Amino acid sequence: MLNKDFFMDRDLVPYYQEKMETSRKFNDATSELGKLVGKTGIVSPIGFDHLMKGYFGSVGGLFLNVTSRVLHSDPEVSRPELSFREMLNITPGTSGFLSKPSENSLKTDFYELQAECNKAALTLKDIETRNPKEIKEALKDKVLIKRAMMAPEINKIGKELGEIRKQITYINNSPDKRFSPEVKSEKIEKLRKMEWNALKKLDVMRLRAMAKL
Repeated sequence: MLNKDFFMDRDLVPYYQEKMETSRKFNDATSELGKLVGKTGIVSPIGFDHLMKGYFGSVGGLFLNVTSRVLHSDPEVSRPELSFREMLNITPGTSGFLSKPSENSLKTDFYELQAECNKAALTLKDIETRNPKEIKEALKDKVLIKRAMMAPEINKIGKELGEIRKQITYINNSPDKRFSPEVKSEKIEKLRKMEWNALKKLDVMRLRAMAKL
């Protein structure tokens, strides 16, 4: 099952979605066609979109956007209007002006960091609980200890980013009588800027270096 970024050599689906059914592995930016194909269980919606954009570039992105507006079936919930930035991102020949790949990479880097830190913390806890005689040896692993110590703060940041994602999802799925497409687009753009600014302030690369990633 496809779950690898062709260019960045990393997982496409974030760790917090790993245990979900294949059809549920999507986000607010996933195409309607991707969600439809995902129901087959062959490939995740995120994976399908990546395939389309990987093979067909901006033309694939434009095709996914057009089909999303055709396949979107809820008459009471309109999709947000495309911002100028999003329009450029899916228009053939113009995506190079944007930094979207770096934004997505930064998010992926953070969630990979969070997953590794949590894995280390759970490993230590498991050793302490089920194999206490091995804890002394485990404490010699400086990388394991460092990641475990970083986990609480990383999870605090992850929770804040998760709240932003929840708000974006809520706005996306709200009926038109609550938010018009124009208002949805405006609110979501502000939330994405908040998410991006939060990630930039974190200095994810420095944190990953501390965790030896």
